[in-house]
Amino acid sequence: MPTQRRLVSSSVITTISDAVACAIDVQEALAGHDVIRLRCGIHIGDVVFEIEDVFGEGVNVAVRLEALAEPGRIAISDTAYNGLDGSMGQQFSGGNTDEQKNFSLRRRMVVAW
Repeated sequence: MPTQRRLVSSSVITTISDAVACAIDVQEALAGHDVIRLRCGIHIGDVVFEIEDVFGEGVNVAVRLEALAEPGRIAISDTAYNGLDGSMGQQFSGGNTDEQKNFSLRRRMVVAW
């Protein structure tokens, strides 16, 4: 049975456009390789860093978006979408409003390609 492991990167992506570009690059690199089909969830929010862990509202929403994304797709919150640089937003289509459990704010999820 596969084991889930928590990995913490040694670097931090500093802009939402860079995060989305990275997620798109990963999905494009894996396209056509049916063995690995990742789901990505991207959100901007407060996080707390502790020794080898990251948690908080920003992480919780990103994880929920990841769970809503289809394999090989990227789900991004309205908050993150609104922070994208000009043409980057054209990579996304559709979207629906999803009431996140235990969160009072409504977030629209949009999906890349």
